[in-house]
Amino acid sequence: MRNQRIYFSRWSMLALIFILITTGCAGNVNPSTPTPIPAASPSPVAIEASPTSEQIANENVLYQDDFTNPATGWTEEKFDNYFIGYHEPEYYHVEITGSNYKTSVFEPEKRSFGDVTIEMKVLTVSAKTAAEGDFNYGAVFRRSGDQYYAFTISPRTKKWYVLKSSPNELVVLTEGTEETIHDLDVDDTLRMDAQGSDFFFHINDRLVGQVSDADYASGEVGLYVQTVDTPGAHIHFDSLIIRDLESPQPEQAVLFQDDFANPATGWPEEKFDNYFIGYHEPEYYHVEITSPNYKTSVFEPEKRSFGDATIEAKVFTVSAKTAVEGDFNYGAVFRRSGDQYYAFTISPRTKKWYVLKSSPNALTILKEGMEASIHDLGAEDILRVDALGSDFFFHINDRLVGQVSDPDYASGEVGLYVQTFDSPGAHIHFDTLTIRDFEAPQPSQSELAVLYQDDFTNPVTGWAEKKFDNYFIGYHEPEYYHVEITSPNYKTSVFEPEKRSFGDATIEMKVLTVSAKTAAEGDFNYGAVFRRSGDQYYAFTISPRTKKWSVLKSSPNALTILKEGTEESIHDLDTEDILRVDAQGSDFFFYINDKLVSQASDSDYAVGEVGLYVQTFDSPGAHIHFDNLTIQEFKASLSCNVNALTLNVRSGPSTSFSSFTFLSNGDIIEPLGRSPDGNWIRIRVEGSENEGWVFNSAGFVSCDGDVDILPVLNP
Repeated sequence: MRNQRIYFSRWSMLALIFILITTGCAGNVNPSTPTPIPAASPSPVAIEASPTSEQIANENVLYQDDFTNPATGWTEEKFDNYFIGYHEPEYYHVEITGSNYKTSVFEPEKRSFGDVTIEMKVLTVSAKTAAEGDFNYGAVFRRSGDQYYAFTISPRTKKWYVLKSSPNELVVLTEGTEETIHDLDVDDTLRMDAQGSDFFFHINDRLVGQVSDADYASGEVGLYVQTVDTPGAHIHFDSLIIRDLESPQPEQAVLFQDDFANPATGWPEEKFDNYFIGYHEPEYYHVEITSPNYKTSVFEPEKRSFGDATIEAKVFTVSAKTAVEGDFNYGAVFRRSGDQYYAFTISPRTKKWYVLKSSPNALTILKEGMEASIHDLGAEDILRVDALGSDFFFHINDRLVGQVSDPDYASGEVGLYVQTFDSPGAHIHFDTLTIRDFEAPQPSQSELAVLYQDDFTNPVTGWAEKKFDNYFIGYHEPEYYHVEITSPNYKTSVFEPEKRSFGDATIEMKVLTVSAKTAAEGDFNYGAVFRRSGDQYYAFTISPRTKKWSVLKSSPNALTILKEGTEESIHDLDTEDILRVDAQGSDFFFYINDKLVSQASDSDYAVGEVGLYVQTFDSPGAHIHFDNLTIQEFKASLSCNVNALTLNVRSGPSTSFSSFTFLSNGDIIEPLGRSPDGNWIRIRVEGSENEGWVFNSAGFVSCDGDVDILPVLNP
C-alpha cells in the first residue's frame, strides 16, 4: 500500500491563516503533495471481557446514539464553509459547501476512549452533494486537540484511508480500494478495533486493513468529513456505537487457489477410452465421462498433502454435452493417498449429496441426504468441506448439510471427482478450487437434517396409486400427489411409503384444493397425519371454505378434536397453504403459512408414521393436491423478545467470538438452539436468514417458552 506524508508548505500555511481569519472556523485546506512514511507492523489483539447486566443495558456498549433525539447533545451550528446538526427524525448531518475542506464533530461529553471497538453507519445524500469531485468521511478516534486518527471512505472512488493528524501534518498511514463500498444514498458500516498501538479496520463486515502506531493511546471519538475537489458533500451519520474491544475475525490463509484460466498451472490434459480431462479455456477445467458406471479423479498438480483445511469448489454440469437421462455426481476429493480418500459429491438430477470413503477394497457411503438448493444443469453450485482432525463438515451453497467423523485418513491430496451411474455421459466444468486454513462452520449455515422429502414429481418414490368406491389416490404428474373423495362424510389417509416411524420431528407440507374438481358447496378439510400406528394418530387440518383449523386425535373408538380455531390467512381454493407441525415429546406446535396458531400437549402417542389426510363433511366431493412433504429434525417453536437497549449477536457462544451485528429493544428473534451450558442461545432474527448467538439472560431476552427444550448446538 502507498504510504503518504502530507506537509503544509509555507504558502499553504499562509493560506490557512487567511482562511481562519476570514471565516473564524477550524476547517483546513486539503494538504499538498504527499510524501511516503514507513508503516509499522500490527500485533495480535486480545479478547473482550465477559458480559454483565450493568446499567448500560448491554454487556459491552460504552456509548450509542442513533441521532433520533437532539437532546443527546451533538453540536448544531452553521459556518461559512459547512454546517452540522440533527437531520430529524433519524440522522446527524454534516455538509461541507466548498472544496479542500474538512471538519470533525466529537461525542458531546468529550469522553476519552482507549481500547475499544467503534462502529458507525453512514451514507452520502446524492441530492445535496455535488455531481462531480471526490470527498471522504468516517470516524475519528483517540483525538486530543489536533492529534487524532481517522478511518474514512470515498463512495466515488471506492477508496479507504487511515489518517493520522498532528499539529503540523495530516498523514495517510495506509489506504486501499474496497469494492463493497456502496454508491451514494446507501449506508456503509465502518468498524475500527483499537487495542494499544494496533488498529484493525472493517468495511461492511470485511477486514480491509491493519495498522500499528503508538503515538496516541486514548482520546475522543467523533465524525469526520473532508472534501477534496468536490465543491460540496452532504453526509448522513445514521448511528455511532462505541463498545468494549472485540477481536477481529482472523483471515484464513489461502493454501492453494486456481480459477483454471491459465493452463500453465499444470493440471493434466489427457484423453482416455472412457473419459477426458483438460482446460476448457478461457475459464474452466472440464472432466467428461463417456460411459455409465465409471468414475475418475484428478488431483492438485503438485500433489501436496493437506490435513486440517477448508476446501471450496465451484462446479456445474454442461447440459449440452451431458446425456439427457441417467444419474451422475461430482465434487471434491480430499485426504487422498493412493486408493484411500474421502469425497463430497452432489447430483443435480436427484438433488442428492454423498460423503464417500474409498479404500483399496470398496467405495462406501458414509452419509447422504437431499438438498433442494442444488441447482439444475447449467448453473453453478458451491461445495465446501471443513476438515478438522476426524471431523468433517459439508456445505452446499453456503448451507451446512451434513457432518461426519472418521479417523482413518489424517491427510492427503485434494482434487476433483466425477462419477456416472446409469447416465451414458456427463460433462462437468470446475470453475474454481480453493484450499485454505481450516475455517469453522459459521452459525448462519446451520440447518436441520432432512429426514424425508418428496415433491411428488417422480412416481418411483412409491406413494400408493389406487381407486376405491369413495375415493382415489395417486400421482398427478408432473408435480402433485392427489387425493379425491367423491362422497360426503368420508375420510382417508395415505402414509409415507417406507412406513417409517418418527418421534420428535418438524413436518411441513404445501397443499391446495382444486376448485374445478371440488363440489361447489359443502365443507371439507385436509392436512398432515403424524405419529400414526394403526387407528391411533394425530392430525392437523384446515378448511379453505370456513378458514377453520383443527388438531385431531384418532383412537380405535373415536376421532376427537384436541383444539380448533380460525385463521384468516388460510387461502381460498386453488392457492397453496403451508402447514407445519413441530412435535417434541408430548408438546406440539402448529403453524399455518409461517404463523404459530396453536399449541397442544398429549402424551399418548410417542412415535409413528407420517402421512396425508383428507376428510369431507357435507361436501359431496373434494379434490386435494399435495405439493410437497418434508420431515426434518425437530425445530423448536419459540419466540423471544429483546429486552436490552442493544444486544450483541455473536458468531459463537462466548465473548471470545466477535459481534457482527446488534439487536435493539423490541426486536423479535427465533431461538434455534442453546449452548451446552445454557448460557447462550443461537437465534435467527425475524424476517432474516442471518443466525448468531446471544447471551441468555432475563435482562437481555425473554422467551415465550422454556429454552431448555431447545436442542444443544455447538458453534
